[in-house]
Amino acid sequence: MSASANDVDTRTALEQDCQVPADRRIANVFRVGRIADSAVAESPRLRVSELLV
Repeated sequence: MSASANDVDTRTALEQDCQVPADRRIANVFRVGRIADSAVAESPRLRVSELLV
């Protein structure tokens, strides 16, 4: 999922959410484990508007 790390808005949101220190940068992203119940997707597929192209 390096596209998530390459997209500035997504990377910034991840850095804030994961409390990445200012002197560090996300280079790649992968998810392990469960996510918060409020963040459970309605569908396993992303909407077209959410795709990084």
